[in-house]
Amino acid sequence: MTQEQRSKLIESSIQIDELLERTMGREDLLIRILRCYIESTVVQELQDAVERYDYEAAFQKSHALKGMAGNLSLNAVKIVNTPLVEHLRNKEYTQVKTEAAAVVEAHRKAVGYIQEFLRMAETISVLGNKSP
Repeated sequence: MTQEQRSKLIESSIQIDELLERTMGREDLLIRILRCYIESTVVQELQDAVERYDYEAAFQKSHALKGMAGNLSLNAVKIVNTPLVEHLRNKEYTQVKTEAAAVVEAHRKAVGYIQEFLRMAETISVLGNKSP
């Protein structure tokens, strides 16, 4: 990956260096967990729960997403999702629909960046070296 490509991912709030550290520099593991994130249905399930006014389910999904985003160094998703988690935890529902919509948008953008990253990984080594 070129420095320009790395910078673009970092600017998108995907902290690629943190994520590489968490995966011990293993490109194969990095790619596998990013694919799991983009295939996850948790955001759709969160959106569905909010639309049904099932705030307990929405809390469970938003809390799961917060953990996923934190573990994957997807800071933009985590930052936008954290207030939603706290409001749902505290049973403060006035901003839930607006906050959930912001989470969905942040997730959509993150998925786009991840898909771009995965396309690049298919043609060049992300780390500039081969994984063990």
